[in-house]
Amino acid sequence: MRILLIFLLSLTLLFTGCGGGSSDTSSAKSTQFLSVPFAPAADDVPIGIEKIVTITFSADIDRTTVDDSSAYIMDANKNHIPAELRVTDDRISIIPTDYFLEDSRYTIVITTAVADVEGRTLEVSFTFVFTTSTGPDMTPPSLVSYSPEEGTSVDKSSHVIMEFDELIVADEVGLFELLNSDTDLPVEGITIVSEHTIRFAPIGLLDYEGNYTATLLGTVEDIAGNEYNGTVRSWAFSVDPFTESTPPSLLSVTPPEGILADKSTTIIMEFDEAIVADLVDLVELNVTASGAIVLGSATVDGNILTFAPTADLTQGEDYTATLTGAVTDAFGNEYNGTMRSWDFSVTPAVDLIDPGLFALTPEAGASEDIVTEIIMAFDESIADNGVELQLKDSDTDTVLSGSSSVSGNAIHFIPDSNLTADGNYTVTLQGGVEDLATRGYTGQTSWDFSVNTVDVLSVHRDDYKKNGHENTITIEFSEDLDLSTVSEDDFEIKLLFFPLNDPTVWNYTESARSVSFVVYLEYPENSAYNITVSGDIKNLGGNSHNNGEEKTYWFGDENGETILDDNDQGENEQ
Repeated sequence: MRILLIFLLSLTLLFTGCGGGSSDTSSAKSTQFLSVPFAPAADDVPIGIEKIVTITFSADIDRTTVDDSSAYIMDANKNHIPAELRVTDDRISIIPTDYFLEDSRYTIVITTAVADVEGRTLEVSFTFVFTTSTGPDMTPPSLVSYSPEEGTSVDKSSHVIMEFDELIVADEVGLFELLNSDTDLPVEGITIVSEHTIRFAPIGLLDYEGNYTATLLGTVEDIAGNEYNGTVRSWAFSVDPFTESTPPSLLSVTPPEGILADKSTTIIMEFDEAIVADLVDLVELNVTASGAIVLGSATVDGNILTFAPTADLTQGEDYTATLTGAVTDAFGNEYNGTMRSWDFSVTPAVDLIDPGLFALTPEAGASEDIVTEIIMAFDESIADNGVELQLKDSDTDTVLSGSSSVSGNAIHFIPDSNLTADGNYTVTLQGGVEDLATRGYTGQTSWDFSVNTVDVLSVHRDDYKKNGHENTITIEFSEDLDLSTVSEDDFEIKLLFFPLNDPTVWNYTESARSVSFVVYLEYPENSAYNITVSGDIKNLGGNSHNNGEEKTYWFGDENGETILDDNDQGENEQ
């Protein structure tokens, strides 16, 4: 499994919606907007190809609203890259199954389907564009936060945590020390390194009114071997001398009192601290009119109590949710608020919005190398009511044959034959587009695009680096490659004056636009060599290197530097 580093994306996202919720104290959440209080990362700073994406919000996210259609990453061709999604409290992590391509452009997309635990959603879909770097990771990990903070007074059950901005590696033995400053004795505990955090968990509770010093003793590195060199390595804090006697308070309930909820809703009670409860008969959900009990299961996660019905609720029905069991905090203080039961209704959602155009493929006015599929995508699912796309050759005014289909929110058209280079084409929507609520689309119905002249993939330049017997030869092509068409067997390297001592390849690697060989041979000064490229190597547009024919490129070397011909950018063909 490839290990990916964390790209902590700090963005300010505004969520809006019904929000609110019932509460029995003045500390209940009443803000209309959910936001992330950090400045956005600059989109012109290259991101390492080994990164993952973590977006942090200011409130916990409803994980049932997060899937690969509501949170994803697109490449430059608007293809969703394969990734795993993780929701942890107020964070959504998008973890690609493989590294990003070097020097490439990607877009992070969060749609209006994502909501927080109070039901608030984005007003519009959010996108963030970033590019990837070409070089190795040379940046050491940085400390994002640590707790307890310097000089604070905390609870006796607290853990000590250091959070970094990327995945870290460290030897847990002897890595961290927590010292009782009053007795000058170390506190027994367990050090855990997990993803981007170091956690020291004391064995037992800390002393009331005790003073402590936390110290990072060992070395912390990221996956690339860059060592943490920050100034925060030791700090002091104390334990609150007062016994915890405040019971937990209820911040909000979901769905809120009297609201019209979706049939797939879950019952959520959010408290102001972590809670403990016996899950058996803890929550009861009833049909208000008949008193019938709704089957389901309760779970507790930190300060969140959730009751998930086994099946969807009945549309148009009224329900009553009741907290029937005892809820306490970690110190045994029991919730005694007056808010223990509330009513809500389930009603069909009324669609009052017409479908809108989301994207065209190819885009209007685009000039593409190759076109194999035409797509008209909308911002919601559409009905398969016979609507289709028509493709016409604008130069000959001829309608081209192909297959049209509707899938989800898009209409697809696949031509029966390849489109002509230098051709101009017009796509026209045939029939009326309707969403699943039969509301009609009234926007753009036609667009034009063209197909480029077929360009031939060629070698752009060659780099040669000499390091004793270990030499690196990099062959760069004129365009990004379709790497599925490239292999080591497509290349042959030969010395011109030493045919019996041709280099032995130690290592072969590929990138978006180049291939590299590490070879074992001491090249004499002023030596020359050639590289024969065979096989049907293609670019992303499907065009072949030298039209699929074998071709040999000649290069010379002088004092370890490649001799280039300015006229043909390195194609010294003889």
